Amino acid sequence: MRRAVRHWLSSAVVLLVVAWVAVPAGADQALDDYNLGLQLFKQGRWAQATDTFRKFLRDHGEHPRAPLAKLHLGLALLNQSEFKSARDVLRRFVKEHPEDPNVAQARFRVAECSYLLNELPAAKTEFEAYLKDHPDDPFAARALPYLGDVQLRLNDAAAAEQTFAKAVERFPEGPLVDDARFGWAKALEAQNQHEAALARYRELAEGTGPRAAEAQLQIGLRQVEQQEYAQAATTFRELAQRFPQSPLAVEARLNAGYALYRAGRFAEAAREFAQAEAVPAHAVTAGYWRGRSLKEAGDYARAADLFKSLAAKAAQHPLAETILYQQGTCERLAGRGTAARKSFLEVVARFPRGDLADDALHCAAELAIEAGDLAAAEKLLMQFAQDYPESGLRMYQELLKGRLALVRASKAGDAAAAEADYALAAAHCEQVLNHSTRPQTRAQARYYLALTRQMQGQHPQALETLAPLIAELESLPELVDALVLQADSWLHVDQPESAVTALERYFTLAPKGRQLGRALSLGVQAHAKLGQTSAAQTMLERLAREFPKSPAHLNALLHLAEAADARQDWPAAERLYRQLLGLAEDGEHKLFALRGLGFVLHRQKQFAAASELFAEIGRTFGAHRLAAEAAYYHAECLREGGQLAEAAAAFAAAFERRAPMTPAATGEEQRPPFVFVYRAGLQAARTWRRLGKVPEAHQAYAALLEKFPRPEQLDRVLDEWAMLNYEAERFSEADALFRRLLTETPHSELADNARLNLAESDMLAGKLDEARAEFEALLASDQSDAEVRERSQFQLVVLSLEQRRWSEVRERAERFLKEYPDSADRNYMQYCRWEARLAEPQSPPQDLEALRKELQARIEGEAPSPVPSWWPRLWVLLAEVQFRLKDYDALPQTLADLKQRFPQAPQVYQVEEVLGRGFKQQARFDEARQAFERVLAHPAAFRTETAAKAQFLIGETYLLEEKWSDAFLAYQKVYVSYKFPEWQAEALLQAGKCDEQLGQWADAVKTYTQMLEEFPQSSRAAEARKRLDSARKRAAAP
Repeated sequence: MRRAVRHWLSSAVVLLVVAWVAVPAGADQALDDYNLGLQLFKQGRWAQATDTFRKFLRDHGEHPRAPLAKLHLGLALLNQSEFKSARDVLRRFVKEHPEDPNVAQARFRVAECSYLLNELPAAKTEFEAYLKDHPDDPFAARALPYLGDVQLRLNDAAAAEQTFAKAVERFPEGPLVDDARFGWAKALEAQNQHEAALARYRELAEGTGPRAAEAQLQIGLRQVEQQEYAQAATTFRELAQRFPQSPLAVEARLNAGYALYRAGRFAEAAREFAQAEAVPAHAVTAGYWRGRSLKEAGDYARAADLFKSLAAKAAQHPLAETILYQQGTCERLAGRGTAARKSFLEVVARFPRGDLADDALHCAAELAIEAGDLAAAEKLLMQFAQDYPESGLRMYQELLKGRLALVRASKAGDAAAAEADYALAAAHCEQVLNHSTRPQTRAQARYYLALTRQMQGQHPQALETLAPLIAELESLPELVDALVLQADSWLHVDQPESAVTALERYFTLAPKGRQLGRALSLGVQAHAKLGQTSAAQTMLERLAREFPKSPAHLNALLHLAEAADARQDWPAAERLYRQLLGLAEDGEHKLFALRGLGFVLHRQKQFAAASELFAEIGRTFGAHRLAAEAAYYHAECLREGGQLAEAAAAFAAAFERRAPMTPAATGEEQRPPFVFVYRAGLQAARTWRRLGKVPEAHQAYAALLEKFPRPEQLDRVLDEWAMLNYEAERFSEADALFRRLLTETPHSELADNARLNLAESDMLAGKLDEARAEFEALLASDQSDAEVRERSQFQLVVLSLEQRRWSEVRERAERFLKEYPDSADRNYMQYCRWEARLAEPQSPPQDLEALRKELQARIEGEAPSPVPSWWPRLWVLLAEVQFRLKDYDALPQTLADLKQRFPQAPQVYQVEEVLGRGFKQQARFDEARQAFERVLAHPAAFRTETAAKAQFLIGETYLLEEKWSDAFLAYQKVYVSYKFPEWQAEALLQAGKCDEQLGQWADAVKTYTQMLEEFPQSSRAAEARKRLDSARKRAAAP
């Protein structure tokens, strides 16, 4: 269902709502310039007005008309959609002229600019402040709907509802009242108050306002969501009739068609689409859906003709491929096989990489088979395999290959060739049944398909295939053995009653049938499963009597053992398997006796004995199809028996001996003969990993994926392998594997975890921009799970903190806390938010006081367990707040509290530094220096920037006491001992000032020169150059 999308608030030319002040012409040049700009503004010549007002302000910034010029400049920029520049100008106007009568409008426009810049948090704050301070301003009628929309887009639907309702109540005739009513409905809808939202939409739709058509559209869309398709169609039709000139009218026609289509009223849908088809911009789309409607109505010929005409005029349209494909489909349904095949092949030729190319080629091949053109069919099938090896239609292609093979099998000259073709066709033989015209052939196909299914272990399918044959068995006596086949499959699906019924019918129809021995053996099994011991024993005795040397007797024993096994009667199963093992001299009965006994002992946790039995299978039946399974369980028993090193070696040997010569295709690891080979390779890697043998495990994973490069669980294997290396701190190997996971399985549910790990590696490697971009992409992706999104949001906060992007830290941390209130990282996010708030250079005292209360409350509360490394940093933040509030007396207690609770915390020196600054501000210079010296002596502060700052501040205390020599030495220590350019440059500048005070002008020249040569980009370079010039003159003076 298509949805109409539009901006919900109308744009309009922004004019200044003030009385135009006429200024006498020729009064002075400044007034002339202002009046020119005013006239250009009134004429809507925004660019020229902008240039004129800028020149006026540059030349006459102190003129009485300067405030109005600034205001007009901001509005002219706003009218040119230069929202950021407009906002900057208007904010400056508000700040510099708070008493101006136009401040209210300017504040509204500032908020509006933030809204139009999509800076929603800022817009919310600004609209709220404007409305609080200027509730009766004329623009309040616009501000309230704006604010409601901001709140709605910030996912605060409840607040938005209240705001929109207030807008409607206060300004029922306001310019945006319909927008407010519409927003009110959207807010209700966002809170799942669907009935209330519909009521609002209906109120709007009943009118003729600017939102009436859109409200009607929303009603229809809601009806579609509730699957009320008939009502939705009526709603959409009414929209098109009531608002024929609305841009939504054609959308309504299309949506009416879609609704009728979904309702199964295809003829009516076709008529609606025909009306929409009259609009050129929608002709192809509407025509396409009219064709689909005709097709669903069974009018295949008309649909085909329509698609054909559309294809001729929509060659470059996005639907061109689909239209041509639908043409072929409808032609096929209309019985035009030749034309259909031509259309499908045209799809392949024109769109070889299109979404439907493989479907079209598949249909063309199927049509060729139906037409009996086997050479063409075989060619098309080969083309498909070559061009679309990864197509989702692979299984359907196998169906076609099966049908083609069955046709060839029916014409084969020898039994071996026929059997080969039937084997190829077995999985999809139903197609043969559907297209054969000979009942006898269909019956035989059913029989052999059922036999093949049974050999494949697909017993429900075998029973389904046999059912029609069994129903007609009296007319097909030569296929009476189908009853034995049926009984076997009934047993495998655990329906022994049905098996007994089938066998009794067989004994009646064929008392001496060629499958009698097998039938008796199956009877033993069926009665045993039913707990009918006497009947089972009677059949077993008859079997031994009538077929004394037949394998059927051994089969009966085997199945009795398996029955005991299935009901978990381990002693009985063990006894029967041992009995069978004693009778079976060689061959598969001995193999299955060894195998069954091995599994029974394994289930009884007799791992050593079970392991030896599986090893015996390998020695005696090394070439058998079950040898790989036995080798796997030999190793598995060793593993479960606690012999991990031996198990790892056995798994590895089982894998190496039987791994495919060439890389296996996807899915082969799930099927014999490689399923246990693959498992052995995987368990070898996992067991080496459990043993802590990382290189061996790494090599085992590599060997596994060399032989099975595309297993169905490739992503999980790569993730395991990557985590092996990650946990062993082999990060380059881990990253390479995560990248491989993304390259080879890009749509894996683990892809987001791999991307997360790689982004974190970039972060650790200092590639912060790359890491940031990837974290943001993960956060925005709907493919990322909740854990990855949370971690990405967390790392973005960490990155912003690392790069000191404080506004981002605050915004992202607050978002994190809102979205993940129960996160284990919530304390750290709160901490980051506090860091960001404190990083703001100018904070009002009330904000600092609030921050102090928050920090004190958190410090006095219960600390997390275990205590994170950053936790003591809270005392540093508290000390910094106290310093900024000039509450210097509180600093010693903060330090003492930190030392008492976390005496070894490295953050102690950071509080000492704040304490030193507090003493410095009080001119308690000796105590300040003692605190700074404690910073320098602290092991954790060694060579840190805080230490550099402390050393610098020691110099500052001497400077304030006019102890020039001591200060000089302290500053020189900063330069020599620390590698922080800004502090080094500042220290050299201050050292030069000391030289000046000591009258050492030549030394001052050297110091300033050194500072400028080594730190030319310093923020203090200009001052240094000025002082250097002065020092040179003083040094040259006699």
